[in-house]
Amino acid sequence: LVLTTPFDITTAYWTGVSLSISSQTGDPRSLMLSSDGLKLYLKGSTTTQLFEYSMSTAYDLSTAAYSSTIITPPIDYVTMSTLGNAADFGDLTTIRVYGSGIVSNSTRGLFGGGGNNPSAAVTNTIEYITIASEGNSIDFGDLSASAARTFTRACSSSTRGVFGGGYGLSPFPSTNIIDYVQISTLGNALDFGDLFTGRYGATAFASPVRAVEAGEDPPGTNIIDYVTIASKGNSVRFGALVERRRYPQGCSNSTRGLFAGGRAPTLVNTIDYVTIATEGDAIDFGDLTVDRMLL
Repeated sequence: LVLTTPFDITTAYWTGVSLSISSQTGDPRSLMLSSDGLKLYLKGSTTTQLFEYSMSTAYDLSTAAYSSTIITPPIDYVTMSTLGNAADFGDLTTIRVYGSGIVSNSTRGLFGGGGNNPSAAVTNTIEYITIASEGNSIDFGDLSASAARTFTRACSSSTRGVFGGGYGLSPFPSTNIIDYVQISTLGNALDFGDLFTGRYGATAFASPVRAVEAGEDPPGTNIIDYVTIASKGNSVRFGALVERRRYPQGCSNSTRGLFAGGRAPTLVNTIDYVTIATEGDAIDFGDLTVDRMLL
C-alpha cells in the first residue's frame, strides 16, 4: 500500500509489490518498520519469534529480503484463583532461554542472569515487571561484579532477593557468589557472601527468614546450605539430600521446603523435604509420578 497523503489511510492504494514470508510464518500478526525505513519486523503467531527483513532502499518493499529471526522471550501469566490457560503478559527485554534466577514480592518480579542458546551467551542483567500491570520488563540493574552467569538460583523475602551460584562463559566455571537486591529499589546487586561450595544445577526455596539451596551439576555433593536473608554473610551447612543429584526442583511454604526430581546420574523421581527453621538432613517425602528433572 502507498499513501499519497502521509498518515491518511483514505489515500492508500495497492501497488502490486509483495514480499513472500511463507518460509518464516504462515500466520502474520503484526509488523513494524525501523525509523530509517531499512528494516521491517514481522511477528507471527509464535510470540517468541520476530522476523527481520532488510531493505536496500528505505521504505521500498520490493527491495526487502529476509535477514534473521530474533527471539523475543515471552512472559505469560495466570490468575491463580481461576483455572485456564496462561495469557500473554509482555516480553523480556533480554533473551534468557534458560537458567535465570527469579525473585519476587507481592508487587514486583525480577529476572537475573540466564543463558541464551543460540549464541551460548550469558547475561548479568536484572530486569523487572510490576505483577499487577501487564507489559514488557524494564531494566533493574546488574548482578554484582559484572558476574554474567546462568543457572543461578534465587529466592526472596518480601523485601530482599538473593541470587546464588551458577556458571559463566566458557570454560563454564561454577561460582559460589551470592548477591542480593532490595526488590523495591532499582540498582545493581550487591555482594551478600559466598555459598558453601561453587555450584550450578541447584535449586532454591525460601521462608520469610531463610533461603535454602541444594543440588549440583555434576552431582558431586548432596550438601544443603542456607543463609538468613536479612543478614549478609556466607552460607551455612544445613544438612544433606536423601541422594546427591543435579537439577532438582524446589518449592516451599513458610514452614517446609521440598526437593523433587533431578538426575543422579540417571533421572530420578525422588521427593524429599526439610523443615526450613530446623537444620538437618532431608527426609523422604514420596515420589513423582515419573522420573524427571528441571520441573
